[in-house]
Amino acid sequence: MKENITIFLSGQINKDKLDSFRLMNAAMFMQLWHSVKTKQDEVNSFMNGEAFEHFNFSFYKEIADDKLFSKTESAGWRAFQLAFILLNLDGIFKLEDDADWDKRNNWVDLVWFPTGGGKTEAYLGLIALTIINRRKEFKEKGGGTAAIMRYTLRLLTMQQFQRASLVIMALELIRRWGNYELGDEPVNIGLWVGDNSLPNKIDDLIIEYENLKNGRSNKIPFSSCPWCNSRLNPIPTGARVTDVNDTYNFNRVHLYCDNLKCNFSEPDFFEYDNLRGAIPLNLCDETIYQHPPALLFGTVDKFAQLAHKVNGTNNGRNADSRRIFGTGNWEKGKPKDGYLPPDLIIQDELHLLLGPLGSAVALFESAVDQLCTREDGTRPKIISSTATTRNTQLQIAALFDRKVNLFPKSGVECDDSFFAFYRRTFKSIADKTPEYLSKRKYIGVLPTGRTQIWMQMRLAAIIMTHRAIFELKELGEKHPIEFDAYNDFEKAMDYYHTTISYFNSLKEVGKTQSQVQTYILKELRRVFSRVVRPQKLMHSIYTYGPIQESELTGRLSGEEVKNELKNVETKWNAKKRFASNENNKLIRGKVPPEFVVATNMISVGIDVSRFNTIIMNSMPRNTAEYIQASSRVARNDYGVVITVHHPFRARDISHYEKFIEFHEKMYSYVEPISITPFTQKAVERYMGLYLATIIRHTTRFTERVSASDISSITEAELSNIVSDLTSYFEERKIRMSGYDNLISNLLKQENIVQIKSWIEEAFSEWKEESNKNLADNKTFVFNNKSARSTPPQEQLYVDIEEYEGNIHSKKWQVPMSLRVIEPEAAIKINSL
Repeated sequence: MKENITIFLSGQINKDKLDSFRLMNAAMFMQLWHSVKTKQDEVNSFMNGEAFEHFNFSFYKEIADDKLFSKTESAGWRAFQLAFILLNLDGIFKLEDDADWDKRNNWVDLVWFPTGGGKTEAYLGLIALTIINRRKEFKEKGGGTAAIMRYTLRLLTMQQFQRASLVIMALELIRRWGNYELGDEPVNIGLWVGDNSLPNKIDDLIIEYENLKNGRSNKIPFSSCPWCNSRLNPIPTGARVTDVNDTYNFNRVHLYCDNLKCNFSEPDFFEYDNLRGAIPLNLCDETIYQHPPALLFGTVDKFAQLAHKVNGTNNGRNADSRRIFGTGNWEKGKPKDGYLPPDLIIQDELHLLLGPLGSAVALFESAVDQLCTREDGTRPKIISSTATTRNTQLQIAALFDRKVNLFPKSGVECDDSFFAFYRRTFKSIADKTPEYLSKRKYIGVLPTGRTQIWMQMRLAAIIMTHRAIFELKELGEKHPIEFDAYNDFEKAMDYYHTTISYFNSLKEVGKTQSQVQTYILKELRRVFSRVVRPQKLMHSIYTYGPIQESELTGRLSGEEVKNELKNVETKWNAKKRFASNENNKLIRGKVPPEFVVATNMISVGIDVSRFNTIIMNSMPRNTAEYIQASSRVARNDYGVVITVHHPFRARDISHYEKFIEFHEKMYSYVEPISITPFTQKAVERYMGLYLATIIRHTTRFTERVSASDISSITEAELSNIVSDLTSYFEERKIRMSGYDNLISNLLKQENIVQIKSWIEEAFSEWKEESNKNLADNKTFVFNNKSARSTPPQEQLYVDIEEYEGNIHSKKWQVPMSLRVIEPEAAIKINSL
């Protein structure tokens, strides 16, 4: 850390680097200020002030106060966040005499920190620094996609996207100020996810914007301006930008803030105002391909599209995924030779890449790594993070072909790594025996003589009833309609109003959800009647029903996920739970959800301060999931985790019997992760996707109609292509030989022989199919064959769900997603 500060940030020679570092800090402060103030709905009060002009440099220097969390202390980095950024300076800035750039090319820096510790802010700072340095150092070629952030779950992706958007908006605003050499190209963020979460085409995005504009349900990830919390104003003066000379906006549809004082509102057509402009978002695939965003946000599944979306024609720029990596057919106004490939890859929640998904991602990551490598051999810097890890070096070597640098390192004592330590108190100065303090308490319950479902409903009823007991105690002589009486404890009512009920399968969710308004409500009334006598409207408020419920599971669509998240983040308000009359309009009383059923969809990355009570219905399948899911509560204040163990499952009983010992050292029980990307089964299943991606992006077979060119190339040329494709794996084996046997055996010589044989057979089958179709006077294409073309078309790619009789080659089954589900068959058994 000291060495990096000395080499990169000290002295007159490093003035530009220090300016970039300071600019990153400024952007992070701006996003933090707006994040806090929009949640408190205070930004508009600043905007309505007489002295306010717009969000310019002087506003953040003179008006925006940095005492956001305390009246006496300025907001700042946590020690580990700043240390992590300083440690990674040598992955962003290059020493002139470091030809190999070892710190960037051969190492993954892994943030290993407890959930809720602030890992996201650490690598958001690195993203900002990467974008700033790239644009200042490489000018025009430093545009395009600078960083990629990948997640495995779409709920996690949506929430983290909203947080990252503020950083990108801050950078874009700084660029508009025009004093910091960030170029003319806007700094955008793109969300690259499936069609269930966001539309893939611009025409469909326009429909979603119109739905947003008219107050109808929509898929847009924001319901208000992220910068000032005002209403949004999508496509106010028409749909697409049709001016071909508007290089960076042509064919885009814009989303604006409706508040004209905000810098992200629509500029006046007749006045040149470079400080105002659209919110810098790319929300559909076509815009992402045509105008690659500085930060690309996506799920690992979406990267399978790289094999399908390649188009080098002038009209196909909005369907060419090569542009994400800086190559392709570039229009006038953008660099003729394209941009540099992405410099930074962030893989969050590393522990989720395990088993079949981990093996699929690991093999396909070989393609992504090659596409992100510069012509001089410089590979992208990879940052990862997790709160639960085991055998990390093996996982990193299998996924990224790199060594791992774990941060922070374990300290001399297990409870103190210098950057993080368990809070504790001491009985006295003389007695140094520590008593550890924790915001999260675990309670284990094992039903005896009752079923687990009964116990779950009884616990939910007790928790809900306790809210009324607490409310009565705090009200004293006052009544619920005396709203001023809640000023002292409204935050507590908000924090403990919602109970999460966590399940390990959708089947269990269905069982409970069908009983919320029947059995659970009856159980609530039974418990309530036993402990609370009728008084102060308590019975009518808590027991009349219906119970306000919500769901956060994988069966929700992207639009439903967004709406449910908005509901659970709504604060509890004493006044709003009663009906009221506003402007002669009757407003019904409303409270946030009381009971939320959830699965492992919430177990990573969900940060809702209101969640402070969770019922874990039996132990999850692995310890990492238990740690992650239970950590959704007590993020900001005290919380409780009630684990209901199943009385007839040996594993649950074992956990209950060792409950205290297990929870005292939970992290040591995290299971090792298994990834085997180069085994025969993995190669047979996923090599087709890897091969199709590399062929379409790096060889002569770019266009969809170029599939038939295989018939006209010589055997020598074909042999060279196969040799180039297999050389990557041979070089990778040499790099892995330096590891211990367990890791080096991930890729053995027999695996390379098998991969080479597989590739040769795939090319042979491709050529055979091409020759056959050309002989039949058919046009042979890679994918998306036309059913009505003349002459007729046939395609190389085989759909995963294709009928067995129509599969000409299993090697060319190229999936649209990395999560391939085996075909299902229905079996009907007739009784004799």
